[in-house]
Amino acid sequence: MELVRWAFKDRSLGYKITVLGVVPVIIVILFIAILSFNALELQMIDKAKTRAEGLLSLSVLSLSNSFVIYNKELLDDVVENLMEDELVVYAMVVDANDSRIMAHTDHLQDGKIYTASKHRHGPDMAQISSRLLAHRKYDEIYELSAPIVIKGMPYGVVRMGITFKTVLLQIKVMKNRVFLMSMLALVLGALVTVFLGRMLSNPIKVLAAQSRDIGGGDFEQKLAYESKDALGNLARAFNEMAEKLKVNIGMLEESESKYRGLFEYSPISLWEEDMSSVKKYLDNLRARGVRNLRHYFENHPEEISACINLIRIIDVNVSSLKMYEAESKDAFFSNLKQLRTEKTQEVLIQGIISLAEGKPADMESVYNTLAGREITVLVNMTIPPGYEDTWEKVFISVQDITGRKRAEFLEDMFGRYLSQSVMNTMIANPDSIRLGGEKRQVTIMMSDLRGFTAISERMEPEQVVDMLNNYFEIMVDIIRTYDGTIIEIVGDALLVLFGAPHETDERVQKAIACAIAMQNAMTSVTAYNHSRGFPELEMGIGLNDAEVVVGNIGSKKRSKYGVVGSGVNMTGRIESYTVGGQILVSESVRKEAGDLLRIDNKMIVHAKGAETSTTVYQVGGIGGRYNLAMQDKIKELFGLVRHIPIVYTVLEGKYLGEDTLKGTIIRLSRNSGEIRLHMPLEPHTNIKMNLEGVSEDLSGKDFYGKIIKGSSADDPSRMLVRFTALPPSIDGYIQAAIDQGGIR
Repeated sequence: MELVRWAFKDRSLGYKITVLGVVPVIIVILFIAILSFNALELQMIDKAKTRAEGLLSLSVLSLSNSFVIYNKELLDDVVENLMEDELVVYAMVVDANDSRIMAHTDHLQDGKIYTASKHRHGPDMAQISSRLLAHRKYDEIYELSAPIVIKGMPYGVVRMGITFKTVLLQIKVMKNRVFLMSMLALVLGALVTVFLGRMLSNPIKVLAAQSRDIGGGDFEQKLAYESKDALGNLARAFNEMAEKLKVNIGMLEESESKYRGLFEYSPISLWEEDMSSVKKYLDNLRARGVRNLRHYFENHPEEISACINLIRIIDVNVSSLKMYEAESKDAFFSNLKQLRTEKTQEVLIQGIISLAEGKPADMESVYNTLAGREITVLVNMTIPPGYEDTWEKVFISVQDITGRKRAEFLEDMFGRYLSQSVMNTMIANPDSIRLGGEKRQVTIMMSDLRGFTAISERMEPEQVVDMLNNYFEIMVDIIRTYDGTIIEIVGDALLVLFGAPHETDERVQKAIACAIAMQNAMTSVTAYNHSRGFPELEMGIGLNDAEVVVGNIGSKKRSKYGVVGSGVNMTGRIESYTVGGQILVSESVRKEAGDLLRIDNKMIVHAKGAETSTTVYQVGGIGGRYNLAMQDKIKELFGLVRHIPIVYTVLEGKYLGEDTLKGTIIRLSRNSGEIRLHMPLEPHTNIKMNLEGVSEDLSGKDFYGKIIKGSSADDPSRMLVRFTALPPSIDGYIQAAIDQGGIR
């Protein structure tokens, strides 16, 4: 107080007014300027850092959604794009596994090991981090780094160094100029008179108010003081400061514009959303004691829509319009409900919960386009740096994987049963396949192992599976070679289509050639069985060409490609008339095959339940480019010195008849015999037989056969029978009978 009294003692009124009026105002201005500069410094640094983090986040986002992340050219483009910003002094991409630098703005560093390994991100890091590399104020370099994460797994780290030196130097120059001019004004103000103090008081007030406006961010504000004195200079300094700040803010806005450009024209569909209301909603649930959000929404499904409706979509890019087939953003936003499906809601809520739990939000979902197409997409949700607490900005990246999923679906449905060339054609031309159901002319094949049920009952389960697996391995390879589609494998039977789901040239000819190749390949099956001590197998095949209904048949939970129609039933009947090693075809197959087909026999059969008889043809071979013939499997019959008595029962369908009749085997081979029956039977009749006059154990062994034809015009009861199932003991007995008493 004494100092104040001394300063004002005996001083003039002008001096006092000047000191009391001008000096405090200048001090206030300086104080406000200091506060303003400090605030502006923090604001500009914060905006610059946020801008840098945004550029880093966008670069990581583009790499995280790329399937070619280790493409050197792509990585170089990323680091070069980062260097275009004046804040960035270097940028690099480091491998997450071995810290090797994959791309660096200084290409001499490419391939070197990044030495600051202790700062390296671990696989559980999911946010951008920074560290200070230099401590001198104007030489500070911050290193920002962010992981490249794909489906929760780290692939690499993007690192870049930034400096705020340019911003700080500009502010420093402005500060020095302002302080210099303020001091000059203070000196001049001390020399003015009371009159000048009074004249200057109002302008100073105006300067103080306008300087506060500039400090508040109104850079268009101009200090309208034209005097050439110190206050005038101060006003001009403030105006220059405002102009330079305006330029700097413009540069920041330009960077923001560039950032928006990267967003708008990204090749990946990007959505910018405001989920702040969703964040508040989830925080409120937790405040009410909800700890497990997933269980909560499972128990309160009605809350899912309420939560999702809180999402506010701010913007989408051009790629989004193309993906969802929208003509404009207005059309997109006005039809948002049309885009969503039932699965969309489920996936969105799971993504929101993952964000709340701090986990990666990568999901597969289904959307509709505005054109009515259903597309399968891969969705990724990311919160950019600075918005983790508010969720005011959330980026959604969407990638259309419909083609890939369809290819996987086709591969899963048909891949094991179609040739690779057919699969490639189907995947390349998906429109050629109608899985929903259609009528199509196809050639149907049914095959069955003769007497396999009886054979399998005498074997261990492991042996049965081993024998069947080898058999099917050989048959499936042949079917794939001839472009057949395996519809069913039931027990030992095969149902195969030629001409569906993909149309096939020469489907009938291919089906016939395939059947012949399958029969001829039974020699390989037999060789394998003999090497393992398994019994010999014989197969019958039936072919029919007919119009049927094909398509993806079943329920939503389980469906498969199938076939229905009377043509399938007819094929089954034709196959039932075959004996081992035989191929029978319908009239439709014979006509379609033409002169290429070699017919060895023609038979008229009476199908059960059919009003008219059916003509079937025994295939001997096919010519043309296939040039295949059936291998001769007929085994010569030997006459027996001592005939073998039997009892037999006629099979009605798969059931035994009621009458047991007597018969006699008069000639034999390993797979057939000439038998005198109690009475003549129709060709293709199945019978069960047992030996008589042998041990009880041997007489109890059943063996089966199919009537082929009558063997003597003079004796109608003599029939040629093809054995369809022989137990090992019966097979051994027959071989012994041929060896010991057989004559030609």
